[in-house]
Amino acid sequence: MPGFLKGPNLVAIARTLRMQKMYISRFNSLIIPFELYSAKGKMEEHALVDSSATANFVDYKTVKRLGLGSLKLDTIWTVRNINGTLNCAGNITHACDLLVSQGRKQERTRFFVTNLGGD
Repeated sequence: MPGFLKGPNLVAIARTLRMQKMYISRFNSLIIPFELYSAKGKMEEHALVDSSATANFVDYKTVKRLGLGSLKLDTIWTVRNINGTLNCAGNITHACDLLVSQGRKQERTRFFVTNLGGD
């Protein structure tokens, strides 16, 4: 549902997630801290919740740095940046499946690996 974070909904989602800290950018997105558990232990990371994204994405440098592992996709994806331009990393060829938890709820979620321009 692209665009669901516009206006007051952006603050509402932050309250629903009980966020202690957040940053709301001019692109109608939230940057929120979270705890990541991996084979390397527990780490404090940050996630961009983007109202115009149509799927979940993770930067390839983050996958490598955290040793998350990835799998090759059967179908190659073309991805566009928030401003509509083609992503400089080209097509998406890999994804990683992560277990996402909020409170007691857990859900296996697919993240497509690409160049998000930062780590």
